[in-house]
Amino acid sequence: MQIWRDERASVTDHSWQSINQKLKQIWDYDRLYPAQSQVIESMLQGRDTIAVMPTGSGKSLCFQLPALIQDGLTIVISPLIALMTEQVKDLQTRGIAAATINSSLSKNQRYQVLRNLPNLKLLYVSPETLLSAKIWQRLCKPDIHIANLIIDEAHCLVQWGSSFRPTYRRLGVVRAALAKYQPEQSKENRKITIAAFTATADRFTQAEIVKCLELNNPHVININPYRSNLSLNVAIAWTPLCRKQMALRFINQQRDQNGNLSAGLVYVRTRRGAELLTEWLLDNLCTDLTKLNQTASIAAYHAGLPPIERNQIEQNWLAGACPIVVCTSAFGLGINNQQMRWVLHFQPPLTLSEYVQEIGRAGRDGDPAAALLLISEPTGILDPSDRQLHNFFNQQQQNQQTQALALVQQIPPGGNYEQVSRKMAKDNRKQGDRLALGLAILHSMDKLVWHDPHHYELVETVHNSSTIINRDVELNHDLTRSHKDPWRSQRMVLPLVNRLQSMVVIIARRAINKVQNPDRDQSAQLDSYGRAIAQMQTYINDRGCRWRFILEAFSPGEDDLAPTSHSQVGELIAISNLNSVLMPKSSLPQLENGDLTHFKCGHCDRCRQDANLTARASKF
Repeated sequence: MQIWRDERASVTDHSWQSINQKLKQIWDYDRLYPAQSQVIESMLQGRDTIAVMPTGSGKSLCFQLPALIQDGLTIVISPLIALMTEQVKDLQTRGIAAATINSSLSKNQRYQVLRNLPNLKLLYVSPETLLSAKIWQRLCKPDIHIANLIIDEAHCLVQWGSSFRPTYRRLGVVRAALAKYQPEQSKENRKITIAAFTATADRFTQAEIVKCLELNNPHVININPYRSNLSLNVAIAWTPLCRKQMALRFINQQRDQNGNLSAGLVYVRTRRGAELLTEWLLDNLCTDLTKLNQTASIAAYHAGLPPIERNQIEQNWLAGACPIVVCTSAFGLGINNQQMRWVLHFQPPLTLSEYVQEIGRAGRDGDPAAALLLISEPTGILDPSDRQLHNFFNQQQQNQQTQALALVQQIPPGGNYEQVSRKMAKDNRKQGDRLALGLAILHSMDKLVWHDPHHYELVETVHNSSTIINRDVELNHDLTRSHKDPWRSQRMVLPLVNRLQSMVVIIARRAINKVQNPDRDQSAQLDSYGRAIAQMQTYINDRGCRWRFILEAFSPGEDDLAPTSHSQVGELIAISNLNSVLMPKSSLPQLENGDLTHFKCGHCDRCRQDANLTARASKF
């Protein structure tokens, strides 16, 4: 365990006594896990916190308990209605004043929740709901004392913030905006604390979370995602038909003691892919089961389905009525199924973070579980589907960035987002729809800043770059026309000389910076999106232990969170042995100084291959 500490007042014994009483009284738990205690202590100290804790480790308790013993309202920002509804129902049955506002509520239900805000301890909302006009105006009233802002499933900020959930990119200025309207007494006693929770976040994801949320000296609690009960496997599918047959064979092998199919998830990359594969499995898997006098239900799940249908599939899967769901990444977030025994990736996910997040949903009870990732053959000649999907998403990302940069010349350099959006939608509806995404991408590229959640400003050098270039072109043209007038030439030359001097200084500074910080310059050329995709491809092709690669990618280090304009490296708690803390049925071998060089899990496909080769060699 590595610890960097600064001098801060510790949490009082009285506070811990209150926490333990609430823990036993409300949840009937005798104690907290060490990682939970670290997070709770950090929040009670009023520190910004990032908690990277695997699924099933009790993240919700880490912010629910502080909310109960603190004065004021804790706002929980969550991505999914089902996840919010489930947690609020659980809290309400335990007698806790909690509520949610989402699109499934009637107008009268929303009104009742807003009216009762001063009496609530926890309010669950999506980013979009939080920044909607009526909710935001109500939260800005002086009778609402806000204690904490919780970002649940914070990796969504990075994965979705620059795609289909652009509102995530505006959350960084929420605290400062709300602080202006806090009661004077709360301003003096305590600032609003931000805590971000996620199951998977490598160092780059953590740095992006810190930057986007504008965290101050964050305290990072980082537990590695190792699961000794989860076997990781990667297999080559040589043809499209072979891929389907391998999937069918793998699913047929996942059976319980009674011979029935175990619960599991099949992840695909597209909505259409989910529907087509579901149809194929219904035709082929169910035929095989009929021969064994067994039945199985299979459902396709993606974001394009109606909310009622999605919720029904989730409930059927949890209840065991539909053990197999073929889904996109829209399924599984925050859903806890202790009976889930396997995960099949029909196609590779784009990033390693997505992969680890999705495989972590299997084997949460500590019993043996399996994960299989199917990939195209290396040349892509016989099955080019992986390459085609990779190119499709990469091209989509590039197109979105191009459209975002084109917005610079079409929108005011600053203003009210809602007003600009309405104006653009009036002129061109598609342009209005693209504005939110475009601004989010510009923000991720450091070409835009948010002064508050509703007012943006383009970075001056971006908006005026074309103007400056045009001025220099006009200036040069004037010089060619004024050679007969020496005084005119001198007046024209001086501004150009000054501009050239400035350009030389800028170029020199960049050259010096490149020499002093070569890694930073290189990383700037390869953005976080490209780096994440490259990391996943490296994982697929790596010849070493699968778990060692993941542990190295997600293990924290002293330089994990490089200082940004908004924060410095805070206290970092790196718990290397997850299972001694959380999962008694599994264990991670103690590593000398955290060295993973010679680590082997012993149960992934690579380790099994090495063991077989060693056994064969020993016979000779």
